[in-house]
Amino acid sequence: MLAPKQNQNHQDTPRECVYSVYIYHRKKQTKCLPKWEKLSTTHNAKRAVKYARLLHNHEKYERIEVKKQSFDTKEKRFIGKTTHTYQKSALSWKNILKLIGNHTNK
Repeated sequence: MLAPKQNQNHQDTPRECVYSVYIYHRKKQTKCLPKWEKLSTTHNAKRAVKYARLLHNHEKYERIEVKKQSFDTKEKRFIGKTTHTYQKSALSWKNILKLIGNHTNK
């Protein structure tokens, strides 16, 4: 009995996971521009999360998400999943320190 042929075509082999960092922001200039924007893509999950935290610490965006995209070999399609979410908060450390600073200056 012959052994099944292994596929040597690289296009049909399962692909690695890809992590993308998306930002959500309100663009006031025009309504036709998308509110979600992809900023970066990497194969390293830790690097994507570190970049998302850095963006979150700057407090420039309403929401930041890290999405994982992987290839499902059974379904033969890519599947996306949100792994991390960071949201702008009204009570951030910077805002609290500003309030404390303003209160002590009076």
